[in-house]
Amino acid sequence: MREKLNERKRGVGRKPKRQVRTSETETDSGTSATRAIPAVAIGARVGAVHRATVRLLQLQELFAASPMKGLTLTELSRQLSVPKSSLLAILRTLREHGYLEITRAGEYQLAPKAIEMSRDVWLKSPIHNNLLGLARSYLVELQDKTGEAVFLGVPESGGTNMVYVDHVESSQLIRYSGGVGEHRPLYCSASGLAFLSFLPIERQEEYLRSVNLVPLTPRTITNVERLRMRLEEVRRSGVAISIEEFVTGASAIAAPIFGREGGPVAACSLAGPTDRILAQRERIAQAVKATASSISLALGYQSRPQRTPSRAEEAAG
Repeated sequence: MREKLNERKRGVGRKPKRQVRTSETETDSGTSATRAIPAVAIGARVGAVHRATVRLLQLQELFAASPMKGLTLTELSRQLSVPKSSLLAILRTLREHGYLEITRAGEYQLAPKAIEMSRDVWLKSPIHNNLLGLARSYLVELQDKTGEAVFLGVPESGGTNMVYVDHVESSQLIRYSGGVGEHRPLYCSASGLAFLSFLPIERQEEYLRSVNLVPLTPRTITNVERLRMRLEEVRRSGVAISIEEFVTGASAIAAPIFGREGGPVAACSLAGPTDRILAQRERIAQAVKATASSISLALGYQSRPQRTPSRAEEAAG
């Protein structure tokens, strides 16, 4: 009997206690309090959080691959090999916070908030700064060849304008004046037309449905169908030529700059008095196009020698 009592005091024969972890939390009064968290609960919670995070990232990658394409819950479930019930909660949360929207056909697609946020991130990212660093020498070289003002423009967060992020001043006495931070509408500026023309057709149509084509000069295009035809023309030629569409007396020529993923990320443009631009229109167009191509290759764009598909071909495909 005495031996059994001694064994109990030493803990012999007892079941091991379940491992417990503690965490400190701050109370309303500013003091810390300690509470116990079972280790089993911690493991289960972390595993669940990780699965949800992975699925959220998978959804982001899927929508980013085709930003204007809607996908039903069934399609998302099939492509990600994730149960519908597991995806539904994530999709609802993204909709409630404005990052996704659902069409009448029941398809989920990126909402404007998600697209605008990605643009804001891009403008503030090291990649954007990398664009400035890589492009600068090519812009200077283009200005040396032509003597005219050269600009580097990127789309602003709202998606309706281009904003100049770099500028090489003209060496001419009479010249076009513009500076870093200035905005130009997509529909009537050379840089805007160059960028807009190479966006996916769905993005173009979304823009055409919402834009207010305000006439800034007598030459500004204010008809949506004419603008649609103009975009097709720029896609075929690879350059956008704006003859006094933004401001009377000045004209510009621009070409798109493509990123590593293949889509347009910026535009290189050259501007000057209309008579000088028209006098050497073909030479300037080739020089601007070559400069934009060099910057694209420096950014990691893989040159595609094949013909750019038309709007009808892209829509059909």
